Order: sequence, then C-alpha cells, then structure tokens
Amino acid sequence: MVHHPLRRFVIFALYCDGPFLTPFPPPPQTVYWEMVTKHGFDPDWYRGTGGNNAILQNVVDGLKIQPCRPSFVDARNAIILADRQNFDSFYTCDMWRAFARRGLGFSAVGTSMPITEAFDLPPNCTP
Repeated sequence: MVHHPLRRFVIFALYCDGPFLTPFPPPPQTVYWEMVTKHGFDPDWYRGTGGNNAILQNVVDGLKIQPCRPSFVDARNAIILADRQNFDSFYTCDMWRAFARRGLGFSAVGTSMPITEAFDLPPNCTP
C-alpha cells in the first residue's frame, strides 16, 4: 500500500488549522494574523472594532463580490475592494503587505493555477 507523503501532516493540519489542508497557511489566514497583530483582537464578533472584526467583514464581503471560480488573485482583489467599500481603504496597505508576503503582491497575475507570483506593494503603500 502506498501512502501519500503528506498524509500525516494533513491529518495533523485537520486538528491544527481547521479545514485548511495545506502545509502553509492560506493567504486570508496570513492577512488575518497581520490584522490582529497590528489592530488587535476584539472578542465581540458582532460589534467589535479589532483587526479580527475588520478582516472577517472584508473576507465575507469579498466572497460576495468575487467572480465564480475565483483564482487567488481574484479573491485578493475582492477582499481589497471590500475594504475600500467597508472601511474607506483604512486597512488596505496592511492587507497588501500580508498578501505580498505570500506571493500575491500588486503585480501578481493569473486567472488559474499557476499564477505569476509577485512580492511588491502598490505605489501608495510603504513596506
């Protein structure tokens, strides 16, 4: 019987990262921790004002406006657009920094896999 080399890690990931079955955290999770680190955690999920509340709202609204069968770039663009609509781009540069660390920077392109990675920021954001 042949076993997949990541089998043990996948089982471990089920318990550690919830539904994320990858050896690395997906970009939205990276953005979440960037936001919580910079803007704090508010345990009130309904009326809170912490970074966790802002990114949750942006991701949920991004899911509503992204195209069907989105690529990572499409999802990134939708989350950034949601921040523009929800918070007047207040958190945009923080999210760009986190996306850029994962290869979804300003110049990243692609509508399917693989995408062309980029680690740069938009001109209006500083490193």
